[in-house]
Amino acid sequence: MERPGRTFGTSIAILASVMLFSIFPLLDLILLLLFRFRMGNPGGSFQDTFGGAYFSGSNFSGMSGPELLIHVVLGLSYLVLAVFAWRGRPPWIRRAIIVMVIVQMGFTIVTAFAPLTAQPSLAGGFDSGGPVIRSFVVSRLVAGGLISLYTLWYLNRAPARAYFRGYYLPRPADSTEHSPTEITSEAS
Repeated sequence: MERPGRTFGTSIAILASVMLFSIFPLLDLILLLLFRFRMGNPGGSFQDTFGGAYFSGSNFSGMSGPELLIHVVLGLSYLVLAVFAWRGRPPWIRRAIIVMVIVQMGFTIVTAFAPLTAQPSLAGGFDSGGPVIRSFVVSRLVAGGLISLYTLWYLNRAPARAYFRGYYLPRPADSTEHSPTEITSEAS
């Protein structure tokens, strides 16, 4: 019996979840580090563009430093699991991916709770970036929820289970076991 191939739906589930849980957190980190480098570079062209203005206290990623670091660590670990899931080996990788999707989405929901429920205060001044960050967090939640649900749904379907298991289960009609009615009719 030949090994089942990876279905198109399994490929989409793995690639979409890698984009959401690995690539986007890594891009967040790269953009944050690039922005901090450009802002901290004295005499850099970025500061000259804004007339030597200095920005402080801004949070462009929507997450604090420790939250972003946890997202990056989870993203890198998800990337390693996704490489094994793409190959379909070892068989337990399907369960590991499912657990990691639940952990990643749970962490995304927890980190999104603070920016969505924060009330603007006059002591902090006016922030024109608040609505942008809020819409970014909402879109990340919606996209993350849809991709997570699709990944969980598809990895629990029979073709994906067969791919990760490495073989198809035999059909009930192909089994060599006899039903109780066949046994009694043979005995008579």
